[in-house]
Amino acid sequence: MPELYQMITELPLTEIKLLDDLICLHGLQIPGYQRPYTWKSTHVLQLLEDLLAGAMTKPNNRYRAGTVVLHKDEKSFLNIVDGQQRLTTLSILYYALDKADDLPLLSCSYRHNISKISISQNHDAIRLWLGGLSAADLKCFTNFLVEQCEFVIIVLASLSEAFQFFDAQNARGKPLQPIDLLKAYHLRAMDAPEQRERRAACVQRWEAAMDRGVLAWTVGTYLYRIRKWISGRPAHEFSISDIDEFKGVNALDLKNYPYLKSYYLSYQPALDGTEGFPFQITQSIINGENFFSMISHYTDMITMLFDKKQETAFMRFHQLGTGYVGAHRSGDQYVKRMYKACVLLYYDRFGSSGFDQVFPYLYLWCYRLRLMKGSVRYTSIDNYISNDNLFQRIARSYSPQELLALRSGLMISQRAIERDISEVKEIYQNYQLLSE
Repeated sequence: MPELYQMITELPLTEIKLLDDLICLHGLQIPGYQRPYTWKSTHVLQLLEDLLAGAMTKPNNRYRAGTVVLHKDEKSFLNIVDGQQRLTTLSILYYALDKADDLPLLSCSYRHNISKISISQNHDAIRLWLGGLSAADLKCFTNFLVEQCEFVIIVLASLSEAFQFFDAQNARGKPLQPIDLLKAYHLRAMDAPEQRERRAACVQRWEAAMDRGVLAWTVGTYLYRIRKWISGRPAHEFSISDIDEFKGVNALDLKNYPYLKSYYLSYQPALDGTEGFPFQITQSIINGENFFSMISHYTDMITMLFDKKQETAFMRFHQLGTGYVGAHRSGDQYVKRMYKACVLLYYDRFGSSGFDQVFPYLYLWCYRLRLMKGSVRYTSIDNYISNDNLFQRIARSYSPQELLALRSGLMISQRAIERDISEVKEIYQNYQLLSE
């Protein structure tokens, strides 16, 4: 209600308010850094059943439905930092019940198709569930929503504090993913008012990569593992505990330390737009806009390298060498990702120079493990790399020609093969690297 909105003047503010007040709150909106609305009908129906149980068992008592964290920005909009999924669901419920003339969240412009689909599907699920209630139960349930359901509302004026709440998301509902937290962390480095438009552009690029299904692979499967392997560390599944790998320095701090002078002296003009910035996977992470541009750079590179529509010698080789019968097995997939990481690191360092001559040896080095191990796990990959670290070798090479020397260590004996894959063996035979 407008009365509650007017009360939010001295921040931070923590209050307990009825859902009926919160759901129609003037200025309520979903900020760009939030992930899509993705609640499934199972989540929705569980919430409805919980609320119905509260209506039946506590007919005269207040019911605590959750906590909502809001950030009041400089334009006095109230951005939902925590509680988006639940509040959107409750807005759909109010719409289905025809209990409010103005529902701010359902008036938002949802950028993701998945949000629009989820809203439509959940509306249908809610209407079906409501239709199963008796007239008496429906009246009791509706009165309970309006008169007894309440939320703890936390309103913050500082965007940094809001992101700290975003980072510290508790276990309610679906946990945030590592890439969600990275987005929040690096947006925090762009909280100056003059960066508003560039911040929105970063979010747009990030979400476009997420929609294409390439973002999580770029960050968690390739960049994260490459950086770990180059430094001699093991790399398993990318998790929230690993996001420090992608936290670095702010652009304003570049001139403070000698090890960052190359960024400051040579590339400072690019930091305002990062166009043409000479990204390297091994570089120090620069927080904020530069990070988003870095990730965009590598999502584009991965798409370019492994686009199945390409008719190149590399793609023909790649599809033959990684598309054999049984390639779907988990161990084979681990090896394939290691191989693609090698290709990405090579291309990041040398581009197309010498690529057609070197990529077969990158493949042969990686798939040697697949032939020699009946079972491949993450630890198998890490141990293989620690014994002969090709990632360090690529990162330390000054020219593609140095990597042609890989051939001398790739010979494999037929007797050493534990996983007999005819397509992979044929490639070894073609390069005369399979002995009796």
